[in-house]
Amino acid sequence: MRLSLLTALFTLASFSQCHEQQPLVNTQLGTLGGLHLPKFNQDAFLGIPFALPPTKNLRFARPQPYNVTWKGVKEVTSYGKSCYGMSSFSDGLPLDEDCLFLNIVRPAESSGKLLPVFIWIHGGGWIGGGSADPRYNLSYLVSQSVEMGKPMIGISLNYRMLGFGFLSGGDMESTDFNAALKDQRLALQWIHDNIAAFGGDPGQVTLAGESAGAWSTGFQLVGHGGDAAEKGLFQRAILQETNLLAVTSNEFYTKRYNELAGEMGCDTSPSKLECLREIPPEKLFDYFVGHLLEYFWDPTLDGDFLQKEPWELMENGQFAKVDILIGTNMDECTCPTHGPRGFFNTTEQLRDFLINGAPHPPEYRILSPLLPPELADRLLSAYPDSPSDGCPFKTGPERFEEHGYQYKRGAAMIGDWLMQAGRRHVAQQFADVGKKVYSYHFEQEPVHGVEFGVVEEHPVGVAHFTDVAYIFNIPDPELVNHFGVDPGHVGLGELMSRMWISFVTTRDPNNHGLDVGGLKWPLYKREGGENIIFKANETRIEPDDFRKEGMQFWAETWEQTSKSMQEHELMREV
Repeated sequence: MRLSLLTALFTLASFSQCHEQQPLVNTQLGTLGGLHLPKFNQDAFLGIPFALPPTKNLRFARPQPYNVTWKGVKEVTSYGKSCYGMSSFSDGLPLDEDCLFLNIVRPAESSGKLLPVFIWIHGGGWIGGGSADPRYNLSYLVSQSVEMGKPMIGISLNYRMLGFGFLSGGDMESTDFNAALKDQRLALQWIHDNIAAFGGDPGQVTLAGESAGAWSTGFQLVGHGGDAAEKGLFQRAILQETNLLAVTSNEFYTKRYNELAGEMGCDTSPSKLECLREIPPEKLFDYFVGHLLEYFWDPTLDGDFLQKEPWELMENGQFAKVDILIGTNMDECTCPTHGPRGFFNTTEQLRDFLINGAPHPPEYRILSPLLPPELADRLLSAYPDSPSDGCPFKTGPERFEEHGYQYKRGAAMIGDWLMQAGRRHVAQQFADVGKKVYSYHFEQEPVHGVEFGVVEEHPVGVAHFTDVAYIFNIPDPELVNHFGVDPGHVGLGELMSRMWISFVTTRDPNNHGLDVGGLKWPLYKREGGENIIFKANETRIEPDDFRKEGMQFWAETWEQTSKSMQEHELMREV
């Protein structure tokens, strides 16, 4: 289904180019020729290279700026290929190692005034996804911004994933670690240097993402000690469904690097790295997919982009001081990686998991905070065995015991650790330094009863990724996450997308232009902080005080629990 939608878009692009005057933009390297989209009265520039192809000697290396000049017009009228990835988020996307492209969508008519810019980093667990995913079609947001009288430019980008983006250790230079995050940073620099030529204002840029895209946004906030704001790369940030805690240890990656070299026949080579760069990319991709459970594709300390752990950078105030909009979905814990299933029948089993991790190899990646016994006991006290208070929330006394008699209790703990508590803690820290902070809690269940490719097994609840459909507000019933035509859901999509646009263009989500009966999204503050609760026909403001004891536990133990995340796999193997 997704591939057919992409093909349809490419066909539209070709048709548009033949029947409309081609939009042209002069950049520092040469002239780019985009395409006009008459349906939206927009210009699209798709598949713009911002880095040299990360192939051959540039595989497993920090990206290099695209510095190839050209004469005439360089056609950028179709999406570039997506980076190698797996899972439903890469289904139907053409994949290739040469994948570092970005896309720009702008209103065709301009008053001559430079427009605010919205940059979207896709999610997918750092193992899948791409900017060509039609669920991230920017045309509808840009069109709505024009209708609101607050026109903006939309941008999306690709970055390397799996081992292509995160392989570290061995005989690699540490400055080549975290290639994925450096891909993103190079794209931000390209946008800063070139967006004015497209009619965008480099002084009004919002960086946004969901899940791994929001984690990426968070790492851009602390990268190089938080220099993004000082360099003017972005002035606002939107973080949807994220935390800002963990990195994976160099020790872990060196072990995995040597295993990879051995499997590829490079262990006896004078240079393992040079040998790995000669391996066909398809063979590496198959290996990364086949060994997914042994590899945690997360950032690591590199002495360059990440000089300290994120929790330490945040505590030291070494983060970009920008306005933020941040939030989570109510039942993040129903995603199997955020709320383990099949492990917890008794308090003793749950306690053992919190201290020692999973008792047997899981079918999917799960994490334990690996707490000392005294902290595990304190956590169990903060989250009593009361199914009415467990995750999925607001489901009453039902235990869903097919996943474990104490599944809801454990899922609440782990979901809060990985998602909810971090949202509250980060919101408080940005509010403490005087930045505008708007916090939300999304409580609308997916209309299909499942969130395809994310949570498809009961219970689903208000699952991870569900909010994305309402923010992009794409009225295409062929999309797997389309929310239908019910007036309540349509109204929720209208409100959320307009609030996001309003934040991007005015620094305040309340300038959305809808009659909402006096509802106003308040600025967040540490004491007495409030969330806007998004739900069809029930959007409202509530105090951000749910699960106060448990959330406070996580806030007080960031240093220990985030360090234990990076050691999780090594400790399991001992």
